[in-house]
Amino acid sequence: MLDHAEELAPPSRLTGHFDECLARTLVAIHESPGRLWTLVTMA
Repeated sequence: MLDHAEELAPPSRLTGHFDECLARTLVAIHESPGRLWTLVTMA
């Protein structure tokens, strides 16, 4: 994604779209909302 996302916008929900690891986790959560998500399963 973008290397300097923090320069484009202050931290917010949109920040996750600029962080590759966080973006993958957000996609997985939205694809499986019924799953029991923990920090371990999101890592």
